[in-house]
Amino acid sequence: MGRNGSFHIAIDDVTCVQCAGCVSICPTEALHMQGLTLECHDPTCIGCDLCVRFCPVVALSLHALSAPPVRAEA
Repeated sequence: MGRNGSFHIAIDDVTCVQCAGCVSICPTEALHMQGLTLECHDPTCIGCDLCVRFCPVVALSLHALSAPPVRAEA
């Protein structure tokens, strides 16, 4: 697992059946339903992958966000 905000859950809106199982299994509440649309709050996601493994229709995928470059002090 990584630090909060270093991951993004991609949601395939065509495949998602809005069962909200991923919402209930997410330990950080990064996923939520907005009406009938599933949304991810990236800063909260810790990359545990539970939602991806739990999704019955494989509508979710986890992506690591690249960290901003570290600038060396001159």
